[in-house]
Amino acid sequence: VYGKYKVYIIDEVHMLTTQAFNALLKTLEEPPAHAVFILATTEPHKIPLTILSRCQRYDFRRIAQEDIIMRMEKIVELEKATVEKEALQLIAQISAGGMRDALSLLDQSISNANGPVTLQSVINLTGAVDTRKIGKLIETIATNNVEESLEHFNNCFQSGQEPKFFVEEMMIYLRDILLFEKLGPRATLKKGLTDPSFQHVAKSISTDRIYLYLDLLQETMAKMKFHHDIQLLMEMTIVKMIHGEENRLQTQID
Repeated sequence: VYGKYKVYIIDEVHMLTTQAFNALLKTLEEPPAHAVFILATTEPHKIPLTILSRCQRYDFRRIAQEDIIMRMEKIVELEKATVEKEALQLIAQISAGGMRDALSLLDQSISNANGPVTLQSVINLTGAVDTRKIGKLIETIATNNVEESLEHFNNCFQSGQEPKFFVEEMMIYLRDILLFEKLGPRATLKKGLTDPSFQHVAKSISTDRIYLYLDLLQETMAKMKFHHDIQLLMEMTIVKMIHGEENRLQTQID
């Protein structure tokens, strides 16, 4: 039995040359009744208007993190697997709105686990930064504890955590605190969900400090591509976050 249609999928269609688009245009103008063309791209602005005007356009958005978690929970139930809620939340974060990536990572996590899938097993599998470590570092910085802050960061650095990702994760965590302070339980958290101490950390730091920390971390991100010793750069940033904030706050007041 043969189907009624032939479906042609052209992925990353924006990569076609002008000549290729011109050759395709005639077919799109008068397509055979049995043919369906699907042009997929992440950069529709690069497709000629002559092509776009002859297509029905569908824009697909990233899937909400909550929806990804709900779908994974159903699959876990069907597979009779045991997966921690925090592990599902981390998988959803890493997938960044992509259901296929989330399900692929869930499948790997279940296959590699010798028993229940835990938050730590997902961290080990993906190389992600442990959000609990981020929260602890921010809390020690907020309490002006230089020695403990540097020791905690260096332990993370020596364990193989990529400094660039570590800084990015810190900025997202601080963003979560800002939203939580403004919206409370209604805030859509990205990193705070996987840190049981999140609310405690959020209460230990003022809004003014968060803005100062974000400024310093943003400056550090910009310097990383030119600095030969990333560990030293990050250590200097932590010291500035602790000792430099009082001067910067005073300057703002003056």
